[in-house]
Amino acid sequence: MQSSNHVVTNTHHPILKVCCLITRSDFDIACQSNQFDRMTIIAGAAALVLATLIATLVWSAFFGNFLSLFVSIPLGFLMGVLIFILDQALGVSDWTLEGVLRTERRSAMYWGKAIFRVGITLIFAQATAIGASMLLFSDAIEGQMQSKRAMQNVSLDDKYAARKDKFAQQLLEPIQGDLESLRKERNVALQNIRKNELVMEEARLRASNARIDAGREHNGFQGYVKGNGPKWADAKMQESEANLMVGKGSENIGIAQAAISEYSSQIESLTRQLEVRNREYETKVHELDLQKKNDPTWVPKRNDPLLRYMAFTDLKQNPDSGASVREFSFLLNIVLVVCELIFLLINVVFAPASVYTARIIARTRLEAAQVAVEYEQNINAIKRKRPLRGFRIVDDEAQQAGG
Repeated sequence: MQSSNHVVTNTHHPILKVCCLITRSDFDIACQSNQFDRMTIIAGAAALVLATLIATLVWSAFFGNFLSLFVSIPLGFLMGVLIFILDQALGVSDWTLEGVLRTERRSAMYWGKAIFRVGITLIFAQATAIGASMLLFSDAIEGQMQSKRAMQNVSLDDKYAARKDKFAQQLLEPIQGDLESLRKERNVALQNIRKNELVMEEARLRASNARIDAGREHNGFQGYVKGNGPKWADAKMQESEANLMVGKGSENIGIAQAAISEYSSQIESLTRQLEVRNREYETKVHELDLQKKNDPTWVPKRNDPLLRYMAFTDLKQNPDSGASVREFSFLLNIVLVVCELIFLLINVVFAPASVYTARIIARTRLEAAQVAVEYEQNINAIKRKRPLRGFRIVDDEAQQAGG
């Protein structure tokens, strides 16, 4: 540690050294300056890194909308490096004393340079802000692109959809209609079987009851007149009629089962034919899809920055949601532009009075004066050692004086 309270040894400030590398500041002069100046350099480095990270992330995510991950990340990193180099160069492009150290008014040249620097940085910041807005509105932009593309292709889609319907009518609908009819007929036959089964069950019950009554009448069971009288004959007749109904129902069920077997066989055969027709139909549809995509009026699905920006512009002009999109995009642009300009604002607009700046200005002027003296000494030495005839070395000041 040196005698001055503001001077520290270089080995005690590795963070300051890194920050000086980031902001292209002089590490030795920073160590000789006060704590406030050193913290200003650290804050500037943090702002520069923050702005670079924001730009890198935003541009990587933006490129990721239409490029692969292995391409979007390097491109985003490249944009971040470019913005970092630009901000770094703008931060060290000029040294001026601020605050209590400033002794003269700003010249027009200074303000011209400042406006030019801010303008250059603002262009990059605005581009980054637009990329971030398009990233946040990516789903809405994708929907707008699909909607616009669908509107452009609606007539062509209808044309080829009609062709597909025509093929379906020719290949599928006849067989599908026959299948539907056969299934209905089979269902009717199944219902007839169920009805006849119910009739047979009821007839068997009646025949059983009539047979019991005839037996009781024949045997003279409690309350019955013994013998084969009229009641016995009536019971036997009812039994015979019930048995006839059972036989008729059985016959009907046999006919229905035969019909069902025939219907099932026909349905199976038509189903196989329908599978063949379905494959033929799918081939026709595939051919139609290829023809549609090769049609010169077909608008294919594309995804590039220009189309996304056009879709974003359409969203802003939407009568329903355009106002909200414009307001949100404007606020987002302001925030991101400020984040991008934070390093430049710290160094140009909010630059504090800095002894570091005074030191580096003084050292630069001193070194320039030393170089001028060395130049004069070297020129004089050359003239003394090797005088040239017919040839003179004239410096700028001498030339202007003699001009």
